[in-house]
Order: sequence, then C-alpha cells, then structure tokens
Amino acid sequence: MTPPSLLIAEDDPDDLFLIRHTLRALAPDLAVAAVRDGVEMLEWFDDCADTALPSLAIVDLNMPRMDGREVLRHMQRQPRLQSIPTCVFTTSVEREDRAWVAHLEGVLFLTKPESLADMRAAIELMLESAGLTGGAATA
Repeated sequence: MTPPSLLIAEDDPDDLFLIRHTLRALAPDLAVAAVRDGVEMLEWFDDCADTALPSLAIVDLNMPRMDGREVLRHMQRQPRLQSIPTCVFTTSVEREDRAWVAHLEGVLFLTKPESLADMRAAIELMLESAGLTGGAATA
C-alpha cells in the first residue's frame, strides 16, 4: 500500500511555508510535494503513476500561468483524477468563487486564515475531509 501523500499548488512562498509547517506538525509522516502553479500541477499529475496519486490535493485559485479553476476543470474531466480529495485554499472571499467550487463533487472550499491557530484548524479540516486523520496520516 502506498503511504498517504499530498500535492499543493501554491504560488505564494509565505503561504506555502505556513502550510508545510502546519502539515509537519499535524502529519509528520505525510509526504508533501509542492508546485507553483496550475501548469506544474497538471504536469505533476501527467508524470504520476495511478498508484502514486496524492491522497489530497490543495489548490490555490489565483495562480500565474494557469489558475486553480482551470486545474479543477481538468481534474473533473480526467477519470483518474476525479477521486482525489481536493481542497481549494484561497484568499478569495468572493461569493462567486465559493458558489463555483460548490458545484464540484468532492471539493472543499476554505479561505486562507490570518492566524496560525486558524491555519491549524483549516489544515486539520482538510486532512479530515481526505480521511487522513485518526492515524491514517501518521501511520
């Protein structure tokens, strides 16, 4: 059995640092890979064997080259990617963004928090939504 893994698409280095730091504290054995934009995320998926797909994908909406919306459209059209639990993790507070993501099956929408405590709670919710808590992420 492949150990749980996570793929993050995040262009802001500070946000990526905080996400990684929080993940190390909550799920130290979880393998984490990061890409800077949607193009890199899709390339990562293309290079990944079906048996090595991540247990969770975290996608920022607003990224250069290809934004998270286009990544999500691609994931929804690809049968091998449809079953990956996905979380949109964004600074957007736009109602339209939340409504657009709500129509996608299996995609969680979270706004990036401003405090470390709220960051921890958001990451815990992501891990829980992907079934990576209760020992699954730390086994």
